Amino acid sequence: PTPQHSSAASDVYKRQEYYRLAEGVYAAIAIAESGAFGNCAIVDSGDHTIVFDTSESPASALELKDKAESLTDRPVSFVIISHAHPDHVFGTQVFDKSVPVISTLISRQEIFDLVEYVKENKRVISEWEEYLSKRREELLDATDEKMREHLGKSVARIERSIKDIPQLELRIPTVTFKSQLVIHGSQRDVVLTTNGAGHTASDSYVLLPDEKILLAGDLAFFQRQPYMGDCTPAAWVVQIEKLLELDPDVIVPGHGEIGGKADLLLEKEYLQYIELFVKNGIESGLSIETIMEQPLPAPFYDWSVDGRPSEPNVRFIFDRQAK
Repeated sequence: PTPQHSSAASDVYKRQEYYRLAEGVYAAIAIAESGAFGNCAIVDSGDHTIVFDTSESPASALELKDKAESLTDRPVSFVIISHAHPDHVFGTQVFDKSVPVISTLISRQEIFDLVEYVKENKRVISEWEEYLSKRREELLDATDEKMREHLGKSVARIERSIKDIPQLELRIPTVTFKSQLVIHGSQRDVVLTTNGAGHTASDSYVLLPDEKILLAGDLAFFQRQPYMGDCTPAAWVVQIEKLLELDPDVIVPGHGEIGGKADLLLEKEYLQYIELFVKNGIESGLSIETIMEQPLPAPFYDWSVDGRPSEPNVRFIFDRQAK
């Protein structure tokens, strides 16, 4: 079914667009240049209000929290973190300390590392400002419309980060699990599962079995190149295959628009293709710079600004295969 805007969530928001997927289930899709970046979700179990991921900035997380409480008419009961990347974790501080934050044990350990990362970034905020200045110059020099749009989003995100970094105070998860955790409710059960490594060293997702709705976190990037810098490619492909076996009707990705199994299958094809793409380049004696200049085939060509593969993905795979 095509998700519809919730009548209760039809207000104009600057950071996330809200979609009603079922009674008491809402996707919060990040709006570009807003500070949200990663997608989130709100689930009413009938007894508890559950927030899945917290976006990249305290401002967008606060909007998400307020929306969750207005839609369910109760305070947030649980916060679930799908994995330990900033765009899903940096909003945790807006939730009351009495609210349990749930993640895998490995993700919890990685969030301790993120705390140190934030401390370091507070010390080197001038480097962020220099980076912003460079990106602004690139934006001024750009003539291609798609590239200008891309650089404009990048500049907005860096500006937001510079504003947010000084006030960031991450919360460490207080509840962890190894394989599966179920939050039982009078309206629905919320099934939280991890199959181990994939997009990161530890990824988890939520399945609402009765509605066949999957909150996939960053195991799913739809209609865009997934970020592979911390991934285990083969394990990620296996993860996707396991998600497909769940036979979900609706999938909320970590990035991109709401989709379904066809989108997940296409992501799997990209992961397999990009490894072969880089491998063939290496075997042909091409430099990494030359490989990055090679255009991707359809439909992946349209997943980037200029039809080229993601530079972080190529560098990650190149370094991995060159060992």
